[in-house]
Amino acid sequence: MTVNTAAGSILSIATAPSSGVLTSLNPVLSDYLAMTWTALGEVEDAGSVGDSAADITFESLADARVRHFAGPFDAGTERVICGYDGQDTGQLAMEAGQASRLLYAFKLELKDRPSLDYSNTVKYYGARILNAGVNVGNARNVVRHEFSLGINTAVITVPPAFITP
Repeated sequence: MTVNTAAGSILSIATAPSSGVLTSLNPVLSDYLAMTWTALGEVEDAGSVGDSAADITFESLADARVRHFAGPFDAGTERVICGYDGQDTGQLAMEAGQASRLLYAFKLELKDRPSLDYSNTVKYYGARILNAGVNVGNARNVVRHEFSLGINTAVITVPPAFITP
């Protein structure tokens, strides 16, 4: 596999109340595969997704060394920027999700398949929509919809797989 650009990547939200709101902080792949997805339109930047461990330190008196340990994992806050489209169903779902304060499922499909015989990498995770602001900017700016997603679950990554003909 080789390095790729982000062009062609798709970010989607599961919007149906019965399947879009996660009921567990530890969902499994089959939970995500059963959901119905709505793509966000006009995504300019899908941000960063993935775990980081908290740095827990211990200072030993005897050898005067600081030791580092991996603590709790935090998938962080994903910043998503879209060209504002007041009629886009994905952006409208994000606004509704922010108002509801509930946990929603997200799917990020990268455009990275190594050949036509393979699928793309897909990342699944649950997040709360913390912000759904509009950045108007100046006269030379495209109006943007800016979302912040507080990721609360592990990120499940499905790597490219051979597609059976």
